[in-house]
Amino acid sequence: MSAHGPSRSHEFDSIRKALSDKIAICTTPDDVEKLSSALKSVTEAATSAETLDIQRRNIDMERLKSWSTIVVPLVSVLGLTVTIWTQAEQLTANRYTAEDNQWISTLTALTSVNNSSQAGIAYIERIKPFLTNSRYADVAKDIATLILSKMADYEIFQDLFHSVFAKPTVSDIPHLARISRGLNQNWDAGKAILDKWNAEPPASARAPNQPAPSYTMPRRVQGQALASEKDNLEHAQTETYKEIVSNNALLADLLRKRTSEEPLDLGEAWFPLTDLHNANLTNVDFNYSTLDRVNLDGADLHGIHFTDLSGIRWWLAKYVGKDAIESLVKTSYPYSFNEADGSQVEYATDEPVTLKEYQTNVERLCKQAGCKIPVSQLKIGPLKSAHATDTPSEKPSAQ
Repeated sequence: MSAHGPSRSHEFDSIRKALSDKIAICTTPDDVEKLSSALKSVTEAATSAETLDIQRRNIDMERLKSWSTIVVPLVSVLGLTVTIWTQAEQLTANRYTAEDNQWISTLTALTSVNNSSQAGIAYIERIKPFLTNSRYADVAKDIATLILSKMADYEIFQDLFHSVFAKPTVSDIPHLARISRGLNQNWDAGKAILDKWNAEPPASARAPNQPAPSYTMPRRVQGQALASEKDNLEHAQTETYKEIVSNNALLADLLRKRTSEEPLDLGEAWFPLTDLHNANLTNVDFNYSTLDRVNLDGADLHGIHFTDLSGIRWWLAKYVGKDAIESLVKTSYPYSFNEADGSQVEYATDEPVTLKEYQTNVERLCKQAGCKIPVSQLKIGPLKSAHATDTPSEKPSAQ
C-alpha cells in the first residue's frame, strides 16, 4: 500500500458512516435517494482509490525487480574485479620477487669476473633487461657507466654503449663525462706502463755492473712473454682510444643540445680531435682535461674553465669571456709555441690562419666581452710547413 493508502481509506470509511447515519434518520424518500446516491459514489471512489494503491504497489514492485536486474550483475562484476585485482597484485609481487632474485644473481656474476671483457659480456647478457626496468633502470645505468669506463674492448663497448644510451638525452651528459674520465685514466695508466717498458734497455745493452730497473715487473713478463704483453697492452690502448672518440662524439652532440647554464664538470678527461662546434659550453669546467685540437667553431664559452687551448682555433668561438681572451692572446695565439718543450702547436686541419682573420675575430670577441686589446698587439707565429696531424700518437699532458 502507498504512503497515503491507510489515511485515505479511513477518510472514506468516515464519510460512508456519516452518510449511513443520515439515511437512517431520513423521513422523506427524496432525502434517502439523494444520500444513497452519495453513499454509492463514495463507495465507488473508495474502490477506485484502493485499486490505484494496488497498481502503485505493483509498479513499485516492478521497479525493484528492474533494479535487481542491474544491481545483481553489478555486484557480480565488482566481485570479479576484486578477484582479478587480488590476483594481479599477487602476480606483481611474484614478478618483483623474481626480478630481485635476478638482480642479485646479476650483481654476483659481475663481481666474480676478473677482466673488463668478461665484465662487458656478463653485463650485456644479464643487465640489458634492467636498463628498461622501472625499478632498476637508474642503478643499472650507473653500473653500466662504471663498466664502460673500465672497458678496453671496442666491439663489446659499442654493444653495451648503444644499449645504455639507446635514446640519449641531455641528462646523460654526467654519465658520459664519467665514462670519459675513466677511459682517460685507463689510457694514462697504459701509457705509463708502455713508457717504462720502452725505457728499459735490454739485458744485452746494459753494462755488466748496471743494475736492473728499480721497478719490478711480473716474472712471467720477460722475453717473448714481454713482447706479447706489450702487444696486448698496445692493442688495449688502441681500443681505449676508439672508445674515447665514440663516447666524446655523443657527448659533443648532447652539448650542442644543452640549454642549461648550470656548472658542468668535464674535467680530468681527454678530448682528442673532438668536434665541439656550436656546443653550449657555458660554465663547463675543463680543468685538468686535455683539449687536444678540438673544434670550437661557434661554441659558447661563457664562464668556461680550461687548462690549455693550444692548438685550438679558439678565436672562432661564438663567445669567449674577457679574462680568457686576455690570457689566450698571450699564450695560445696562432702558431704559438709550447712553453714546456718549445715545439710549435699543431692544428687539426691544414687550413692556414692569417693575421687579418685572427685580428677580426679577436675584435669581434672583445666587443662582446668588453675587453680592449689593441690590434697591434695581436700576433701569430710563423706558419709551419708540416702538415696537420690527426692521430693520438702522443697525448699532450694537461698541466
